[in-house]
Amino acid sequence: MPRKIVAFSAGKANGNTETYIKIALEEARKMGCEVELIRLNSCDLRPCKACSNMPCMTKGPAGCILNDDGAWLAEKFLECDGFLLGSPVWALAPAGAVSDFRDRIFGPKTDVAGNELYGAPEWMKGRTQYRPGALISVGGALTENWTALGLPTLYTVTFSAQINIIDHMNVTAVADPGEALTRKDYVQRARYLGQNLAYAVKHPEID
Repeated sequence: MPRKIVAFSAGKANGNTETYIKIALEEARKMGCEVELIRLNSCDLRPCKACSNMPCMTKGPAGCILNDDGAWLAEKFLECDGFLLGSPVWALAPAGAVSDFRDRIFGPKTDVAGNELYGAPEWMKGRTQYRPGALISVGGALTENWTALGLPTLYTVTFSAQINIIDHMNVTAVADPGEALTRKDYVQRARYLGQNLAYAVKHPEID
């Protein structure tokens, strides 16, 4: 059974961020991985309400009081062997969908170290695994000044689940619709990223 990479995009459908994600996924597909792209902006994912009794901790995202796509997104992550997250950067940091994705799906709910120390809840038992990942940050600013928090914020999604980021792209000066494909350097970089992620997914024995 082929190992699977799931990519989550916080960009527009067929926008510049999604273009680079698709290039990376195509390279991974060529290397024998199953791939899937999920558009966060097409999902119903609402901001965390910080409930005092935190039902999502004991029951998982399916126990959240918000009846939206959170549980489905969590299952997509837990079922994948490789993780790819991409987002445009509007002003310093990624699109807001990234924060909602992190707060609802990750954080203490998927804290590998906490589960090992205190014991995993029933819904998480046997569902942690070595999971390589990659990140793509796409900014329209001409320099990195206005994209400075793009990659660092994307990294915050990965910490608790201990996703091992093996490659990332920090794109600048790509703003206009369709401009992604005009930058041959970034197109090639996206290909390499997809190849690197696929190799890591297919070789989990390598640290």
